[in-house]
Amino acid sequence: MTEMKRLLLIFLVSLFIIQPVTVMAEQEDRIDLDEIQQSPNWTGYNVRVGGGPELGLFRLDLGDLNNILTGSGFPELSNNVFVYGSSGIAGRKVGNRFGGITMRGTTNNISGEAKSELSVNYKGLLYKRGFYATRDLEISAGALFGRGNMELRLLSDEPGDFENIIGDIADSRHNTSTMEKSFIVFNPRVNLAYSIIGPIDISASAGYLFTHDFGSSWEISDRKISNGPLSNFRAFNLTFQLFIGF
Repeated sequence: MTEMKRLLLIFLVSLFIIQPVTVMAEQEDRIDLDEIQQSPNWTGYNVRVGGGPELGLFRLDLGDLNNILTGSGFPELSNNVFVYGSSGIAGRKVGNRFGGITMRGTTNNISGEAKSELSVNYKGLLYKRGFYATRDLEISAGALFGRGNMELRLLSDEPGDFENIIGDIADSRHNTSTMEKSFIVFNPRVNLAYSIIGPIDISASAGYLFTHDFGSSWEISDRKISNGPLSNFRAFNLTFQLFIGF
């Protein structure tokens, strides 16, 4: 099965998971739309369009990775990964919305000349279903579906100048290494937004991040590495956004 077919299959499953929330929301739409008409937002329409910067954190279980790092003299990494990025959405205030999101984050630690750093990046399509809205408050639920990658960077000492680095690599005396691993991501989440003034809202989202790598391994310069940690990781995530739009 190709990767595109796998992505399509998981996307269909994600829609099935969200469907119960959508069905329940259908029964509330008329009431909520009446509320919007009686207490409209600053545009007076059932429209939700905009986006803005987003930041937050998720918590990874890095126990296996840290055991390997500390066993080889590298500093361990914090389980808390702070992320930042942006997202945008377009659709109905009470109803369906579609958009996109991109996020990235890093956790690192230094001990003496040794440094460990793990970065996580992901992006994809964003679906939301608005099911409650008043003049200042709106609640929605949905999911992110996309792909991402991790990079683990290790440095054992000061790298020196450019020519020395090339010489170390040629003589198999590595003092630095970068490993990477790709995955797909599914992130169901619930969102609460509050209007500050006019077109500016502050919103908070809470969800759970699921990843799947289809058995792919860590790589160095496209060369596979066997027996690596962090396969199909999961993590609770919390983000905040400054939403600009209507």
